[in-house]
Amino acid sequence: MTFRKLCLLLLVCCIFLTGCFDSSVILERLSISVAMGFDKKNDEEMVVTTVLLAALPEATEASQVLSVTADTSKGAKDKFDREVSRKLVSGQVRSIIYDRGLAKEGIMNIADTLSRDPAFGDMVYLMVSNESSEDLLHYKYTHFPNVGLYLGEMIDQNIELGWLMPSTIHYFRKRFYSVGIDPALPIIERKGSLLNVKGSAVFRDDRMVGEISAKESSYLTLVSNKIKPSSLQIVMKKDGLSKYIKHDTQRTPTVKVDLRNLNFSTSVKLVSAKDLQFEVNVKMDSELQEISADYHFSIPGAIDLLEREMKSHLEQELLAFFEHLQQLGSDPVGFGEIYRSSVRHSGITKEQWRDMFPKAAFKTNVNIRLVRTGTIE
Repeated sequence: MTFRKLCLLLLVCCIFLTGCFDSSVILERLSISVAMGFDKKNDEEMVVTTVLLAALPEATEASQVLSVTADTSKGAKDKFDREVSRKLVSGQVRSIIYDRGLAKEGIMNIADTLSRDPAFGDMVYLMVSNESSEDLLHYKYTHFPNVGLYLGEMIDQNIELGWLMPSTIHYFRKRFYSVGIDPALPIIERKGSLLNVKGSAVFRDDRMVGEISAKESSYLTLVSNKIKPSSLQIVMKKDGLSKYIKHDTQRTPTVKVDLRNLNFSTSVKLVSAKDLQFEVNVKMDSELQEISADYHFSIPGAIDLLEREMKSHLEQELLAFFEHLQQLGSDPVGFGEIYRSSVRHSGITKEQWRDMFPKAAFKTNVNIRLVRTGTIE
């Protein structure tokens, strides 16, 4: 090593050494926000709630929750600064919750403002609360110390398992500005002292126009997302399987089947631009983990019949799901994008696709193969 290089190395080391600091001292001077909630109060004002992370070692609570009334998110920030004893920072916000009132009115103004704030960034999760976000965030939960951190982890896990579509600010803005596809955000609710993902809110532009169930949310990821559902429950009529049910001790009209370790292959095609017909193909290999009936798997033809019944049921469920989206006037699957990419020089606009989407026809083809039936047999 030359003398010149040695001097340069020593200089770099000195810079890093002099730059070291006690992070605990800095943290004790900050009020760190980890979640924010926005509720519609009236035509001009909203209630803004923030969940703060307790950084002081002597703090008795793992979080502090504050609410203020303001007409803008920036105005709320100023009010929060007057109420806390340490500088409020938003760099650790992972969840932003909107109540239904704001979601139905339009959330792009708030989402866009926050996305342009370098303290937030584009990877913050957006969600809709079944109740007011103020009530949801102020509730004293016994199973987790900080509701703001828990919400981010809960949504992250549901997305990783393929039960929810991505719901970051980046995802929302991308779909808002795209032609032929609409955003969908998770709906969260409080049940007792627990939080639950109820389903998904579907949007037209930036306004919530309806909701889909948790099962339909998994169908949405199945058809349109790269991350497919890790499990799927199918509820079928018992009549079609009665031939292979040994002892029908449960007097219920349905049979529940739980599928795990799913291996999906999904495609959506425009088969007729003139008649606006789409074909959705799903090929799935899976393991049967549980069945609610005493099913006789060892009899020849039993597994084939079960596969056919599941195929028929899932095809009907997907058709019903697409029709539900048409009734709501929202296209989170992105059929419009598929049309636009399939028809050259279509020049379709958002308004044109709004008129076309309810008239679309769908055909579903599902191929289910059980690669393992577990220990049931």
